[in-house]
Parts: sequence; structure tokens; C-alpha cells
Amino acid sequence: MKLTKNKDTGKFYYQRDKGRANSRYFIDNHPEVQEEWYEVFMRLKDPTGYAFAREMFESWDDYQIFYKNSKTFRDLLDKWKDELNIRLRSEMIQALVEDATENGKTASSSAKYVLEKLVENEQEEKKAKRKKQEEQEKKKQQMDKNKKVKDDIDKVKDIMQARKAK
Repeated sequence: MKLTKNKDTGKFYYQRDKGRANSRYFIDNHPEVQEEWYEVFMRLKDPTGYAFAREMFESWDDYQIFYKNSKTFRDLLDKWKDELNIRLRSEMIQALVEDATENGKTASSSAKYVLEKLVENEQEEKKAKRKKQEEQEKKKQQMDKNKKVKDDIDKVKDIMQARKAK
């Protein structure tokens, strides 16, 4: 199978042939496609990727084949999804802040929601920081244990060598 772009529709599809599948190499060798796909993905604002698949590939199956066969594409798509989620959250918060400052019917609800989300994000950041510190502490403790075991082994070796020397 070979990933091919339909000149009439501009969509991608798999052409069945006797050669090796080139899907896993396609994205690596075509940075201009990466840029084009990134722009389309961000324009569509669909973090599920379904709208992107429908727009850029002739079928869902072709998209799935490409997704399964291209680690580079999967990595890029995950990165794009993360960026899009943050972007959408940012836009939502900006809209809520604007609504909260306009003193309309929904201003107090918007302000309350924004405040709750800010507090929630702060708590999540603190929790993540604590978790990271705990992981570092566990790692340090394990390294200390490993060093102690190594020191004990070295002491036993020294004792054994001293006994052999007698």
C-alpha cells in the first residue's frame, strides 16, 4: 500500500500495490505536509481528530491505517491534540472573562466558573508539584539504599579478601 494524494479532491488515500507500505516514512520525508496538516488540524478545532480524518483522508479506514503505521504521525497528532486542548481552554476562559466583565445576565455565572477553574488549576499544579517532589524523594531514597547495599557488598569483599590473605 502506498499513501497517495488525490489531485482532484486533495485528500489522501491508500493505493494498493506490491511495494512496501510507505506510510511510516511519508510524514518524515514531507515536512510541508506536516505543516499543512497542522494548520488544518488547528483550523478544524476538533481534538478528537475525526474532522481532520474526514477532511484529509478519503476514508476513515485510510486514516486509521496511516495512524497505526506511522509513529511519527501518532506523536505529531498527540502533540497537536495537547496544543489544541490548551488553545480551546484558553479561548473558553477568555470568552468567560469577557462575559463576566460585561455585567450581562450570565456575568456572575461566568465569573464564578472562571474563579473555580483558576483555583482548580492552581490546586492541580500544586498537586503535580508535590507528586514530582515525592517521586524525586523516592528516587533519592532508592539511590541511598542502593549505595548502602553496594557499600555493604564492598565491606564483605574486603573482609573476604583479608581472610584469604591470612
